[in-house]
Amino acid sequence: MEKGTPKKGHTLSAVLFVFFTDVNDADDENDNDDDDGDDDIEKRYVVFKGTPCCLLSYVDGISAEEALEQNLDLCESTVIAMLGEELAKLHSVVVTPDAGLRDHLTGGASLASEHMNGVYLLAIEDSKYANHPFIKFYQEELVNLIDCMSNRNLPKGIIHGDPFLDNVIVDEKSGHFKGFVDWEDTTVGPLLFDIATAIIGTCYNEHCCMLDEFRLKTFLNGYTKKRKLTNEELQYLPRFIQMTLTCNCAWRFKNFAIDHPELNETNSHVEIQERVLAMREEDTKDFLGKVMADLHAGARRRENVAPC
Repeated sequence: MEKGTPKKGHTLSAVLFVFFTDVNDADDENDNDDDDGDDDIEKRYVVFKGTPCCLLSYVDGISAEEALEQNLDLCESTVIAMLGEELAKLHSVVVTPDAGLRDHLTGGASLASEHMNGVYLLAIEDSKYANHPFIKFYQEELVNLIDCMSNRNLPKGIIHGDPFLDNVIVDEKSGHFKGFVDWEDTTVGPLLFDIATAIIGTCYNEHCCMLDEFRLKTFLNGYTKKRKLTNEELQYLPRFIQMTLTCNCAWRFKNFAIDHPELNETNSHVEIQERVLAMREEDTKDFLGKVMADLHAGARRRENVAPC
């Protein structure tokens, strides 16, 4: 660590524009010397070697993952519920059609577009693993992935793209939310992608293939306190959980087996693959169906409660 570099804390983007803008558009903006003094978002970045850059605000805190490991008094369920609430707040940001932001078909969201357009499959088929059993498994799961990410009826908005606990900054002692970091996967896309990603990052016990019911309900209850899920979202959520597991699994296979075999983690995808396979089981489908039904019933009950 360089001298003067803070040991704790993170940078949090003050604006998200930099993650969505087209580099060519950014160049055009910066070539315009006519500064009318307005504090427009386009003027909050510069282009360095073809890449848009902006100044980030400093946020004091540590990742929620670190906080849970270091602070034994911090309640895990509180942190999981908090993640649900804060993600719902992000998803409530209104995005207008003329905003000009990138969407999940062009970038972000764990490179979902590269699964949809065949880039990932081609990379695997062109490697020495062309006959690996993983390819058959992956091709089977691609059907669900493409269907989920192509659904036009699901609510869309700004998604973080990678809302795992290590990308959530909290107060070291209290665990209070400070902000999200690592926005490189952010995009406009199905809100369910973020919800499912957060679930696979928080609701599994180590070395276990089944979702933890208490954690799952805790996260969803936190989320729905701030934003209600539509009926179609409730229907599709189990499939999105399976799909985001597939994205994570494929990334591990490509990254460790193909791109970086020297790390000797060729089989790191196996645990995630087993979780995907568990999602295909009828018992898992029945379990998730019950959780979704209970969530829907709870929302209906809250709607029917007369205000004080």
